[in-house]
Amino acid sequence: MPTTFLVSLFSSENAGVSATGSWTVAAENADEAIGMARFYADPKYWPPGSTWLCIPLDDGATGWEAGAWDAR
Repeated sequence: MPTTFLVSLFSSENAGVSATGSWTVAAENADEAIGMARFYADPKYWPPGSTWLCIPLDDGATGWEAGAWDAR
């Protein structure tokens, strides 16, 4: 059963603008939730080096993850 996650993105200095964005997504795990946000995020605002925060929202869900887009 999918978990609801809040994924927030913060632009890198390379973007030339200050951009933040948040999406609520249903996913099997944090990696899938982050992948979905990356798919929908405009690389103009969130290029490699941008950071993300992924927080599970469902009751009983624990932990959170944070990181940065790599240069893939």
